[in-house]
Amino acid sequence: EGQVTALLVSGSTLYVGGAFDHLQPGGTATQGGLASFNLAAPAWTVLPMEQSTATVNTFAASASSGVYTGGSFDTGGPLVSGVYLDNIGLLTGSTWSALGQGITYGENARGFGIALAHGSAGEYAGGWFDQAGSTQTTGVALWNGTTWQALGSGLKGGTSPTGPTVQSIAVYNNQVFIGGDFSSVSGVKATDIAAYSNGAWHAVGGGTDGVVESLAVSGGYLYAGGSFSQAGGSSVGAPAARWKLGTAFSNKAGWSALGPVFGAGDVTSLAFDGDWVILGGDLADCVPGSPCDNGSGSGTTPCETTSGYDINGLVMWNTTTPGDWYYPFGCGVTVGSGATATPGDVTSLLLAGTTLYVGG
Repeated sequence: EGQVTALLVSGSTLYVGGAFDHLQPGGTATQGGLASFNLAAPAWTVLPMEQSTATVNTFAASASSGVYTGGSFDTGGPLVSGVYLDNIGLLTGSTWSALGQGITYGENARGFGIALAHGSAGEYAGGWFDQAGSTQTTGVALWNGTTWQALGSGLKGGTSPTGPTVQSIAVYNNQVFIGGDFSSVSGVKATDIAAYSNGAWHAVGGGTDGVVESLAVSGGYLYAGGSFSQAGGSSVGAPAARWKLGTAFSNKAGWSALGPVFGAGDVTSLAFDGDWVILGGDLADCVPGSPCDNGSGSGTTPCETTSGYDINGLVMWNTTTPGDWYYPFGCGVTVGSGATATPGDVTSLLLAGTTLYVGG
């Protein structure tokens, strides 16, 4: 019961993170927003956290064993006996290992981890923090397996009154891409998306006009989703776009739209299946007359309204037919059912083999 914001499959185990305090069926209470599901012999396992209000925002598989976990939590297990983590840790089975002094913000040691990604140098962490271990850095840092390292001085600017954040990270070869809510990184002007390459930060094609909430690499492109309508100063129609990897970072022509306008909302998660790109987020009505509007208005809500087809959190795009959007998920995901249902909000996607896992 609650919201799922992170999914990861490792072997036969599905890790689930978010803001929830019970598992269904059965109503088993958790110790926070963290659990695992055995895919081979279906059953839930409650994983150790300190309290029901602890939340998990992101996972990344360790190169050796275990799962790096980021979120808003203090310890792995009860406060009196658990390992002190400070918003990030390595979970191996049901055993936690601390990553130094964790990641924190301000004198009260708040802060939280939102994004994790594995690279050849270690684990890249992003979120809302101004210190990683004893290292001063805002929003982004590297855990090299032993200590925390800054990648310059970190983020500045953004639109949030609480300060800049990194909400997504993707690694391609030795390049690290970050997306979020910021206006500069380590003194380099970069609006909501930036790349760390050869020891320096770069703006990516002029950036976007809104927050970048999801990043993923596939087929020679970096895909970006969020709450923007422009990338590189040009309209992209949908709240998503892609960047051609290998393009000079200063070249705005590296950006291209995924398809024509389809409606409002934001894209918070991405997954890929061959030529297919799966987008999840806070997505609702198609714009009347757009390629995903079937135009008849004769269906039943929530699948179809007088203004067109409701996407309800999920939509697909194919690289071979760039002028079209697809909605093969029936009515998508909804809160409630029938005529009173409202669109659901997808916050995590994971394709493992032939199975698509959806959290929200």
